[in-house]
Amino acid sequence: MVKPNSEFNSKSVKCDFMGCYKCCIETEMILTDDDLNRIENLGYDKNEFCLDTKETDGYWQLRNKKSILGNTCYFLSNHGKCTIYENRPQGCQIYPLIYDFEFEKPVIDLDCREAVYFNKQEYSQSQIITLEKLISNLFR
Repeated sequence: MVKPNSEFNSKSVKCDFMGCYKCCIETEMILTDDDLNRIENLGYDKNEFCLDTKETDGYWQLRNKKSILGNTCYFLSNHGKCTIYENRPQGCQIYPLIYDFEFEKPVIDLDCREAVYFNKQEYSQSQIITLEKLISNLFR
């Protein structure tokens, strides 16, 4: 279940449904410049973990890789754990809160297997503002 805090930080939202990595399969996670810098500072090369921006309308996006778990996020281990969890992208940090471009507002991603346990109202206003700022910065 989601555990929101009053202020957003990398540990504000944590999914307690251990063993679930559904959101890491066929991911289309867009990365911010801060995400790129944080991950590159861990020693990773963005040309290895990101799709070419020519493939993604000019945005940096996490690359998927073939693994025993399927077509998964570049950073998902064969044991279903994020290998950069403490430094994961901001979009991963606030998931299952996503931005619905059709309705132009934050929503809970119904693809999350535990979506019924999440309620957008449980998220603090600062987390929703964080998502809206991310979207605004990406699509200026």
